[in-house]
Amino acid sequence: MRALMGVPASAGRPREVARTHDGRRAGRQGAFSLVEALVAVLIVSIGLLGVGQLILSSLRGAAAALARTQAVYLVGDIMERIRANPDARDAYDCASYVAGPVERGCAPSGTPAVECTARELAEDDLARWQSLLRQSLPLAAAGKCDANVTYFAAADGSEPARYVVEVSWHEPGAASPLKLGGDLLVAGRQPT
Repeated sequence: MRALMGVPASAGRPREVARTHDGRRAGRQGAFSLVEALVAVLIVSIGLLGVGQLILSSLRGAAAALARTQAVYLVGDIMERIRANPDARDAYDCASYVAGPVERGCAPSGTPAVECTARELAEDDLARWQSLLRQSLPLAAAGKCDANVTYFAAADGSEPARYVVEVSWHEPGAASPLKLGGDLLVAGRQPT
């Protein structure tokens, strides 16, 4: 009778839904397709690659900052050693040592110190400083003096002596070595 009135025969009855063998609804309404899952994995993978690159970049930056900080510290260290021993004069000049400076045991840690002259203490300071540099930085120069201290004597007694300290090292990714230097003016002690 419904069909005669223009109403479909299924109009008042609940619609039948296809079901799987375990009773779940069949069809695409509630599940992800394989393509959707692969797209989601691809998007997450690209995001993780970006995060990985960011982490690597920050690690490189931290290593470069550490090297620069160590260079600043070590340049300051040798300047303080020179300032504490002004009578040594050109003994801090690396070029004055044929085979490079040698540790003399003037200021060892943990053992009694050997009595040294100002020049021997300067050589000991320079040798220890060179050793610290080699341990701390990938130095650019290889040889007897990996980093350099140059002494310029005062022209007369009224001017201070001048020391130029230079350190250069290789930084990963840099086209040329980085350089750090400093000048130190030291007035000699007045004789009494």
